[in-house]
Amino acid sequence: SSTTLPLIVGIVTPSVCLLALVISLYILWRKRVIFVFRVINMFKAYEDD
Repeated sequence: SSTTLPLIVGIVTPSVCLLALVISLYILWRKRVIFVFRVINMFKAYEDD
């Protein structure tokens, strides 16, 4: 069991780090998309006046 534990940690740790990175990037991207849509809607509302 002393040899399998480092192997599991070596596989799980990068996977968890990668997953956290992907999730954080997805959240940032989604927030940016919402912001862009908001700006576009503001411009549309401004043009309608």
